[in-house]
Amino acid sequence: MSSNSGGSRLDKLIGLLETGSSAATRSAAAEQIAAYVSAHPSQLPQILRKVQKKLRSQVWEARTAAGECLGQIAAHCRHHSTDALREAAGGDGGGSGCGEAPAVKADPDAGLLSFQGFSVAQVLVRGTTLLSSGGQEYDLGEDAMDVAKQRKRLRKRLGLDGQMEDLVDTRDLVKDEDLVAAGTLVKKEEAATQQASELLSQMDGLSARERARMKRLAKKRPAVAATPAGGGGKRKKCAAAGPAVSEEEAAAAMAQLAEQDAAEWTAVEAGAWPLQRLADDLCADLVDPTWHLRHGAAVGLRAILRSHAACAAVTAPTLGLPTGWLAAEGEGAPQLGTISGAAAAAASAANLGWLEDCIVRIVCVLALDRFADFVSDQVVAPVRDTAAQALGAAAQPLPAPVLLALVQQVAILAGHPQWEVRHSGLL
Repeated sequence: MSSNSGGSRLDKLIGLLETGSSAATRSAAAEQIAAYVSAHPSQLPQILRKVQKKLRSQVWEARTAAGECLGQIAAHCRHHSTDALREAAGGDGGGSGCGEAPAVKADPDAGLLSFQGFSVAQVLVRGTTLLSSGGQEYDLGEDAMDVAKQRKRLRKRLGLDGQMEDLVDTRDLVKDEDLVAAGTLVKKEEAATQQASELLSQMDGLSARERARMKRLAKKRPAVAATPAGGGGKRKKCAAAGPAVSEEEAAAAMAQLAEQDAAEWTAVEAGAWPLQRLADDLCADLVDPTWHLRHGAAVGLRAILRSHAACAAVTAPTLGLPTGWLAAEGEGAPQLGTISGAAAAAASAANLGWLEDCIVRIVCVLALDRFADFVSDQVVAPVRDTAAQALGAAAQPLPAPVLLALVQQVAILAGHPQWEVRHSGLL
């Protein structure tokens, strides 16, 4: 099979995660994508990036199918846990049981959140509640002070435009002063509270994963400013509304993505956690104002951490040869290279630090999420429900002191007077 046909087949399978006519079709597509990773392991970064897009889809079935696909990929791409590294190092890697904390603590300069500087009560007081969206679709932008444009938009939303415009005068319902004051009122309300991501950044600075994510997003954007005005390159419109992008810019962006994928695969071959970039991006999306992005992130983390919680952020040196799942049609974790007790302890500390950071973000989602729907006489909270399951998967390898700190924060949620917060604590 040629690379072009393989790529076309892979794209069709990934597309079926969203367009599949039934759950069985989407599940079969997820299974075949995982089998494709087994046959072509070097394409893992590219495949993860494409599946991640489905986690950000507005279609519920697409997010669920993408989570199922990630779960199967994670189960295949086995990685060495902290216990395995300690055993390979001769048991001197800092603790011999799951309930013992590693001898080496996480690097405080890594910018990871921890329970030591975290207060869920502070988040509840200062954080902005997470609803169905951040309200960007209602932003007035430059029209905030233009009364005529605002009134025209108001008539359209009320269904009073066109032939109905002469029958009802909206000035009897909303005065011009109300429209002018609307933009100022929104700004005052936003100043009283903070977005969850901003609040977390203030607690422990901008985290390492957020800095890396911002760098990747910057690299993905075509360098429009570097293209001279009136350049000779042909330009094409994107499907979505937005600025035109030249073919040269699109090619440069694709080349940057390919370069990033190659660098990521080189790191994986050397022993890095194969799901590091994806998991970091999902942790950043956990506190997004849009509910389907939060839900997709929780679905992805739940699928990954069910089998990779004990090896998250762990670097396990390999022999430099493609063994285990790194080889085509291979299975199991790659064969370990030589590892010292200090390296095993550092890996345990990195694992604990990453898990603690992830769990703090999940607790923030449980505290601030208010998105819910009602089916008959029952309430459905998809984000909180999925986030709680992801929290359970992430908490499995935690040592006793950190687990106790988690229970104390969850107890605050369970005793809160607002029912959505209590619901999160019970979940």
